[in-house]
Amino acid sequence: MTLDGRTAIVTGGASGIGLAVARLFAAEGSRVAIANRTPAAGEPPVDVTDAKQVQALVRGFGRLDILMNGTAIYPVTASLVETPESVWDEVLSVNLKGVFLGCKAATRRCSKAAAEASLTCLRWGPCTARPTRCHTRRRRPA
Repeated sequence: MTLDGRTAIVTGGASGIGLAVARLFAAEGSRVAIANRTPAAGEPPVDVTDAKQVQALVRGFGRLDILMNGTAIYPVTASLVETPESVWDEVLSVNLKGVFLGCKAATRRCSKAAAEASLTCLRWGPCTARPTRCHTRRRRPA
């Protein structure tokens, strides 16, 4: 795989799979921005559940070829019966709404080459990661 000259945003890139993906993209020649709620020193935090923050992240990066939605939470605090609804709401907001907002903002901003191909999002299960293609096409002006 070669990503020379490509630009990528990796959400959840401060640790785990997101960090591994960010390192791989960089090693393959991509310019990478890592977005995380708890970023490295000196970097602003990004809340993937906030549409304005996600849009600002995507706009501020200039050209965009790749978005890797790696942010996910699964707080195991209690049994299902004891899990508060507020915890469940946060899981859905981060894991689902965050991907939706990221894909929405990226689709509007992707470079022409990326928009003509496809936007790839990742869907995470408890033990596996499967790539899922979210095909997009930019509308041509009438």
